[in-house]
Amino acid sequence: MNGVRLTLLMLLALFFLLLPISRRMAMRYARFALLAVVGTVIMLPFVWLVCAAFKDPDVLNEYTFLPPPQKISNETINLDNFRTLFEPTQTVQGPVIMTARVNALSGLGQVVTGGAVLILVSWWYGHFRRRRRQRRAMLGEVDNPPSLPAAALSPDAAEAVAANGDGAAAPAVPTVAEPAVSTTAPPAIERVADP
Repeated sequence: MNGVRLTLLMLLALFFLLLPISRRMAMRYARFALLAVVGTVIMLPFVWLVCAAFKDPDVLNEYTFLPPPQKISNETINLDNFRTLFEPTQTVQGPVIMTARVNALSGLGQVVTGGAVLILVSWWYGHFRRRRRQRRAMLGEVDNPPSLPAAALSPDAAEAVAANGDGAAAPAVPTVAEPAVSTTAPPAIERVADP
């Protein structure tokens, strides 16, 4: 059994161990484990590409990623691929020289950073709204803005406001008994001058 299968079996076993303890905790664990596995699978081609860029062409297909630590040497890991890429090559139309424009690379970096910031801000905004709705629901506040008084609405509009989405009458909102408040003013405090 290879390491990938063993890791997946351990993740699955941990899920089934958490399931009897707390279904919610098990589902949260499954979500994070699935996200980690999918993220790893998505990143593997990029890791392989970076490893292949530094491997010597003679050992390119011998190892999936990098050779074992005891076999790393100048014959297995070197910069020959980059030297070959950037040295001028003679063609029919003349020499070809590979150059990199720093402006294009920095522009790409700005686009990626801007996209990451937009994703972060949209997540933050959604998270803020969701938390606010939950907090308002816990406090018993209505999620809709205050409505106009019934006298300001036409009869048809008042009927539509009073009806639910399916045409049934709106449920009555339970009222909470308010504590008794004294309407009398507190006694005035007189200031006595010192003799």
